[in-house]
Amino acid sequence: MSTIYVTVTNRQTSDYYCHVYDRFAGGTVEVERSPFALASGETSPSFQIKDNGTGEGKISYRCDGGPSLDGIDVENGSNVDI
Repeated sequence: MSTIYVTVTNRQTSDYYCHVYDRFAGGTVEVERSPFALASGETSPSFQIKDNGTGEGKISYRCDGGPSLDGIDVENGSNVDI
């Protein structure tokens, strides 16, 4: 099984602790180093998720006291805006 690397960027005006999950095969596994303490405009370190064999994966995020989103399609090098 191969992996890809992804980052998230806090585009909100508030700072958040954001939990990021690998949604490979419908599972929910928190990624290494999550939660990320992200100030407004800050990008997380790159984290690894499993891919589906075609270089694509799926993540979700949940920020304490802030936004959340599930089922985000990503590929290697993707940056997801929060």
